Amino acid sequence: PVIILTILYMYLLSLKQQIFTDPATGLNNKHKMTDHIDKVLQNPDPEKRLFFVQIGVDYYEKIRKKFGKKKALLVIEKVAWFLRSQCHGQNALLARYSADKFAIICEKETLSELEFLCNEIIRNSETGEFQSVIPWKISLNVYWSEYGTEKTQTVDDWLNGVYDNCIKPATETPES
Repeated sequence: PVIILTILYMYLLSLKQQIFTDPATGLNNKHKMTDHIDKVLQNPDPEKRLFFVQIGVDYYEKIRKKFGKKKALLVIEKVAWFLRSQCHGQNALLARYSADKFAIICEKETLSELEFLCNEIIRNSETGEFQSVIPWKISLNVYWSEYGTEKTQTVDDWLNGVYDNCIKPATETPES
């Protein structure tokens, strides 16, 4: 029985890793993101630079605690739809990275193109549809990292070094 349970567990784990869609948002998940990163790194475009952008919902845990799990999930769903519209036509992969964070993997020719994308997300988030879900103002924080610099020679360094470069940090705590 132990061997059968172990095999079943391994099978279920492998099935879980083959699912590439986040069920709550319909976006790509971590597994699809890592698969995409592997493909991009195997065939890099020498004319473009590879960027990782992390977008987080500020004070997600406080929103969840004050308004409940359903409202917090609705906020995440609305932010996901907003980010999907912002990434449309950008030739970028958008994924839900964790409970309250999203990732954009994109190739851009210059840093100014990336900054433009991030600034558009920040500017448009002020009036996004997700702002009407709860009475608090929902803000997003945006961090980025470039692959292949002195500090980011490996994928782990690239993903972990995202907090070295900030477009918009987390905002002040919302009123309770």
